[in-house]
Formats: sequence, structure tokens, C-alpha cells
Amino acid sequence: MKKIIKLIILLGVLGLIITGCSQDKSENKTTASEPTIKTSMFGKVTAAKSYTLFAPISGTINGFDLNNGQEVNLNDLLFQINSGEETAQMNAKSAGVVTNISVTEDQPIQAGEPLAILMDDSQKELLVEADEVDLAQIRVGDAVDIELDSQPDEQYEGKIEYISAIGEEQQNATYYEVQVSFNPDKDVLLGMSATAFIRK
Repeated sequence: MKKIIKLIILLGVLGLIITGCSQDKSENKTTASEPTIKTSMFGKVTAAKSYTLFAPISGTINGFDLNNGQEVNLNDLLFQINSGEETAQMNAKSAGVVTNISVTEDQPIQAGEPLAILMDDSQKELLVEADEVDLAQIRVGDAVDIELDSQPDEQYEGKIEYISAIGEEQQNATYYEVQVSFNPDKDVLLGMSATAFIRK
């Protein structure tokens, strides 16, 4: 009788060991199938299109009422230039945000002088920097996951559209500009910080 009881106990222990091994293998398989991060790149949201506004004539700026970061609509009057003989008006060729304003009211300017930049924010992109060490791991066309500092619980899908062939040295390392296309919601503004993750 004692031998039978010992045999039953032994079989029970073996059964527990086999079950435990099976669970360990199953867990290892799940972990191995999860994608791991290949590299991450940091950058800012910017407009996919932007226009530098050049003065069409020499003269004096007047009728000027713009601030950096101001939103404008299509055909809004941006600048008026008076040469004394003629007046030229510059209107917005698209809706967007005016930035890099380099002139003030009543300032004399020359024809061809840059006055500001109009950023068309209807389509946004992400400009990030890739360390030269990570450059070999990324390619144009790679899919990326994008996380914005302002929306830590949201994730956007993006794609690498362009990788600069010329790097810029920063603190004894070289970084290359990478352009990533994505389609964020309206709460994502120009200049917001973001991270692009490339996964295996």
C-alpha cells in the first residue's frame, strides 16, 4: 500500500514539473515574438511645406500687423510695401503660421529681401536627428512609431521619407537629419517635441 502511495505522489510531482516547463516555454515564445526597439530619434513637428516671403519691390513696410506664430488664412494681407510711386501687397498663398518675421513697421527694405516664412500647417511632418552610430540601422521607407511629449498616451504611425547625406557635428558626435511623414490630429502643433521609434 505504501509503495502505491509513493508511486502516486511521484507521478504527481512529475506532472507538476512537466506543466511548469511547458508554461516556461510558452512564456519565452511570447516574449521572443514581441518587437524590440531598434533605435530611437528625437525631434520636432514641423510643416511639410513652407514659403519664404521676399519683398517684390524696394520701399517701406506699412500696414504691418503680424506676430511670430500668428495663424493666417488663405489670401490674408501679410505685408504692404510703399515705394512712393507704387504700393505692393503680399497675401498669404495658403493658410498657415507666419514665423521668422525679420521686419517692422516703417522699416525700409530692398527688393528681394526676405521678410518672413509662411508655414503651411495643413500637413505636418517630423524632423528628427539620427546619430551616426544608428544610421546603418535605418532606411528610407522604414515604418516608425511616433510618441509626442504632449500626448504620452497616444502613438502615431509614420514613415521615413528622407535621410540627409550630410551630417552636422554636435558635442563630438555627428547627427543626420531624418524626415518622417505622419498624420497627427489637430491638437498637434508645430514645434512640439516627439520621439520616433524604429522597431525590429
